[in-house]
Amino acid sequence: MSDKARSVIDAIEKAFGGVRLEDGVSLREAIVLDNYGTDEERQRARLQDEPEDWRKIPDETIADYSASLAFLDAKGMRFYLPAFMCFAVRNYQHSDSASIDYTLYTLDISPGSGAETVDLVFEKATEEQRTLLETAIGPAELKAKLESLDGYRAERLRLLTPVQWDAIRKFLEFMVAEAADRVDCRVARRALERLRNWPGGGRAAPPSKPGKVL
Repeated sequence: MSDKARSVIDAIEKAFGGVRLEDGVSLREAIVLDNYGTDEERQRARLQDEPEDWRKIPDETIADYSASLAFLDAKGMRFYLPAFMCFAVRNYQHSDSASIDYTLYTLDISPGSGAETVDLVFEKATEEQRTLLETAIGPAELKAKLESLDGYRAERLRLLTPVQWDAIRKFLEFMVAEAADRVDCRVARRALERLRNWPGGGRAAPPSKPGKVL
């Protein structure tokens, strides 16, 4: 691991040290939520997840649960985000896990980024399937739902402190400078630019706008 990579991980560990999951949504619980599972299934899933120290979560688990990022609540995001960022720094050179790019998508809360996320989910859908979706929902309602998704994405990051946002800035700067040819650097640059434009140059939490899940 390079000195730059180690420095970024040190900053993340210092900023998020002591953060616990508390009653936030866990990685495996998030998948149960996505599948409309029962309360009993959610509880069983939670028992399989590390709730106290995010540094103990194996890289294999982070690699396998990229989809969970979309269904974490604010406490779950605060707990798991540092694990995903450290995973990305350690593994961007050789891993093909979607968890790396999905971490960048999570941090990009620019207006319209929610729509891009939906596009990623439906990237394998045919034109006919996309047309059916728009017809079933309606253009105006679809636009409103996507705007709501933007707010929801920002709301999940509302618990982060200025110190934690500073660690995120360092992470994004590293990914832009060191991993440009291996990750979705366009999204990383956009997230970094938005972060730098917040008060304090990325050292203050962004304004959040409450939203609802699609």
